[in-house]
Amino acid sequence: MSNPNRNQLFAAKAAIFAETSSRLAGLGRLAAPQVGTEKEIKEANKLSARLEEIAPAIVKAGRIVLQVNLTLLLCI
Repeated sequence: MSNPNRNQLFAAKAAIFAETSSRLAGLGRLAAPQVGTEKEIKEANKLSARLEEIAPAIVKAGRIVLQVNLTLLLCI
């Protein structure tokens, strides 16, 4: 049985995930200079940038899975 609101629910959760990921990356950039060495600051900045890069890909992958599951449900 399919939830008719699944696309809207996914969109809402994807937006929350993207916002949270961005805030977490920003927090990493702010906190690293206060507690880390120069090397640790560079690594924190790299990780923050990577988090911002992969968040949209994670959302896209989730959307693909959602569509595949919906297609499979329609085939049954």
